[in-house]
Amino acid sequence: MRAILLIIISTSILISAEVFKDLSTGLIWEDSYATQDIKKDLSEAKVYCKELKLDGKSDWRLPNIKELYSIVDTNKFNPAIKNGFNNTVSSCYWSSSPDISSDSRTWSISFDYGYTNYYDESAKYYTRCVRDRQ
Repeated sequence: MRAILLIIISTSILISAEVFKDLSTGLIWEDSYATQDIKKDLSEAKVYCKELKLDGKSDWRLPNIKELYSIVDTNKFNPAIKNGFNNTVSSCYWSSSPDISSDSRTWSISFDYGYTNYYDESAKYYTRCVRDRQ
């Protein structure tokens, strides 16, 4: 148990009540109540992240599918997300990665079991913004 706790501590740090830093990737994630409260279409999700001001920073963006998948924990479900995140719905979250076989679909991750899928960009799903390493 002690070794597991040390591993968890070494891979992630909760910076504030609304921000989470993943030490394994260096990415800073929004973990505010808004990530589980409001559904947006893809266009609205991109604008939301671009306009987000959180933790004194304004350089937030919608994560690509690889970044979003980096916070999935497939050993868990409902939600299938790394320890330390407090505000996650077991549902789909947008990424910024388009489906290359369609002009109107974009990839997302469902945090119920951590699987990926693509959806029409007009569908309403949740949004979790990210910032690059500092």
